[in-house]
Amino acid sequence: MIRASQTQKGIAEHLRYSHMVTPEVMQLKDGGFLAGYWLQGPDLESSTFGELEYMSDMLARAFTQLDIRWHMHFEFFRRETHSYPGHNFTETTTRIIDLEREAQFNREESHFE
Repeated sequence: MIRASQTQKGIAEHLRYSHMVTPEVMQLKDGGFLAGYWLQGPDLESSTFGELEYMSDMLARAFTQLDIRWHMHFEFFRRETHSYPGHNFTETTTRIIDLEREAQFNREESHFE
């Protein structure tokens, strides 16, 4: 007689994770490794076409250096922000420019980081 617990797989059998190798790297059941990183980059919504094309070219060159065994996965998140990232400029000209930018920030409806 076969019991249900012997035929049904639990969540541990469905996950690919095996164990932590270091605090930042996890070994997978198939022998691979998994590492995750959190990066904060520029808001690409305000980038020009030339800037986007340049960044795309740089990433393509970096990824073509990897061999076929590598897998890359990216997730991008944008958060709405309501506070202006002010700076303490000591020079008069840069302080005035920053005050104008802050006034424009406050007039506009939404900003993201």
